[in-house]
Amino acid sequence: MKTFFSSCRRLSSRAFSLVEILVAMALLSFIVLGLLTMFNQTQRAFRRSLAETDILEGSRGIIDMVVRDLQEVAPANRPAVANNRESYNFFTEISTNGVVQDLPGTIATRVNVLQRFFFLTRNNQDFVGIGYKVQPDAANSGVGTLYRWSAYHAPRLGPLTLSQAFTAAPIQSFNRIADGVVHLRLTTYATNGCILSSTPMAPACFAVDNVGTNAPYARARNTAINDGPLGQEGSYFVSNAVPAFVELEIGVLESDVLKRWRGMSQVAGANYLSNHVAQVHIFRQRIPIRNADYSAYQ
Repeated sequence: MKTFFSSCRRLSSRAFSLVEILVAMALLSFIVLGLLTMFNQTQRAFRRSLAETDILEGSRGIIDMVVRDLQEVAPANRPAVANNRESYNFFTEISTNGVVQDLPGTIATRVNVLQRFFFLTRNNQDFVGIGYKVQPDAANSGVGTLYRWSAYHAPRLGPLTLSQAFTAAPIQSFNRIADGVVHLRLTTYATNGCILSSTPMAPACFAVDNVGTNAPYARARNTAINDGPLGQEGSYFVSNAVPAFVELEIGVLESDVLKRWRGMSQVAGANYLSNHVAQVHIFRQRIPIRNADYSAYQ
């Protein structure tokens, strides 16, 4: 009997106590929770990298297409009439309101701009009018779809009215390019590298006229848009004038944020977008115009 009890004591001394089992379970729980957290963060980073890759690839295709079009801008060399849209070789202007977004850590904001722009190119003896604009998903929402329009015109067919046709064309005649665009701006520059403005911004720059006889002219940006001292609301080119350089900016919203925004009301959606400035990807490129006539700036 004594031998039996001594054997039981030896066996019991080899087992785990209740406290030891609880401590082991707690440690294992912390380890499993840590692994799950790390896994979720890895998955989130992976999904975000995929989304950014999709945006980069899609936006690169958009930029390449617009750049190829803009590089071929050519003047019509037609007699110009002041402020007559039919005679424009090139114009850019604000078409709708943009989204105002708060910049984290500051009291500053970024005001996105949605412009529309049109320009002429040549195909042998024919003119080709090309235009881009963003059609908002809802009135004054600041988010929409980028569309492209194009049309041919043979010089023998009468007056050149492509720029007027672009502004009057229904959206059904446009080609759909990309969704989720919150920023589209084309800034024009003169031959001396200065931004075109109705008043000179520096001694080296000059003010372009507002007569519209043969030179480009521009309007200063309105005070509602905080774009610094070099703001440009719109610019127009007639006769033999086209920009010497243009700077293209496109802002694209991430697809997940766009889907959530589409399920909100207008007020809630505006507040939601104002706090997601990091989910707007801005692409910018300076483009020289090959067919710029420097005599138009003298």
